[in-house]
Amino acid sequence: MRTLKIVLASILAASLCLGATGCGTAATSSSEPDFEIKEMDSKTREEVASLAAADTRLTGDLGENKTIKWLSDWDINPDASGKNKPTELVVFEEKYGGKIEWIQCTWSNRYEKLAETINSGEGVDFFYAGNMDAFPKGAVRGMFTPVDDYIDFSSPLWEDVQEVNDSLIWAGNHYCVVVQATGDKVACIYNRKTIQEAGLEDPAELYEKGEWDWNAFQSMLQSFVDVDKQHYGIDGWWFEFGLMNTTGVPAVSIEDGKLVSNIGDPAMERVQNWLYDLNTTGCIAIGVGDYGWTAHPEFVGEGKVLFYPSPTNSG
Repeated sequence: MRTLKIVLASILAASLCLGATGCGTAATSSSEPDFEIKEMDSKTREEVASLAAADTRLTGDLGENKTIKWLSDWDINPDASGKNKPTELVVFEEKYGGKIEWIQCTWSNRYEKLAETINSGEGVDFFYAGNMDAFPKGAVRGMFTPVDDYIDFSSPLWEDVQEVNDSLIWAGNHYCVVVQATGDKVACIYNRKTIQEAGLEDPAELYEKGEWDWNAFQSMLQSFVDVDKQHYGIDGWWFEFGLMNTTGVPAVSIEDGKLVSNIGDPAMERVQNWLYDLNTTGCIAIGVGDYGWTAHPEFVGEGKVLFYPSPTNSG
């Protein structure tokens, strides 16, 4: 029950706030998909609808226009990949009668697409902020409007994440909404059998001896990676900031309510050069050879991936 309540509490973050532009207009209808949508089974959907209706934290309504525009390089709706309809989307549909219209873009052109919609007057309602580059860039450039007129972070729905959201205030306002913080505190999952078969020393033992450092990490990766043998290095999407944090210097900090760039710090230059070296020597699995752009944590158990960084914190 608690897990489902957390999901219900997260729906507004998924639909109300991930970088609102404030330029939206009435959404246009889109064509019907040419694939079968994997709907939630009716019994579960009824149960979700009942819980959403009874949850007093879910207030407000969408007014006459119940379709919101979502600009992103991925679709929250079920798509041709066969993914199931997310629980939070079912809550949005059942509680508010809402629909999400996906405005498609690519990862590389998402800001150009956003600028086009703003300049044309068409606008979008929500912009995905999970890449963590929407803030503060989008706020500083005036591409987003504050969400403070719509969200009270001290309310029962948001109080659990008020602290982390208050840490991302720009010029006295909130421009994006965080419902979960993961990624910076990272543990590297590995398979001891893979380590042994590759003739490598256990990283945990190196750590205990005080010998686990950047050089040991990179050396181990380079000795293991062999695309022809389907041996890949670091998988996943969440490790860069974890590795950057080993310097003890954040790329950008907020001091006395002001943004402070540490990009010129020698530690930043050193770690960025190191990350570049890891990428150019094939140590990063994503995008290498035929690996593709999808993470494969199951490859750790199969002996194909050496390290799978995973967040150790959430909230």
